[in-house]
Amino acid sequence: MVNVLQKFTFNLPAIAMSRKGDILLEDIKIENVSLLKEINDLRRELKTSRSIAHDFKAALKIARKNRFDD
Repeated sequence: MVNVLQKFTFNLPAIAMSRKGDILLEDIKIENVSLLKEINDLRRELKTSRSIAHDFKAALKIARKNRFDD
């Protein structure tokens, strides 16, 4: 029984480091998911902005055309 306990206590720092590494990896995964969500939100916002800009350009061309036709 003492031998098993000695092996466990000897490996305790390695176990702690392994768990610390697992926690660190989990934190990195959470951060990556958060960053990917933010990137996708920004892409959606950019797409919407480009669409609005396109609509404004089209409206401006129509307004210019109507002004010259008068």
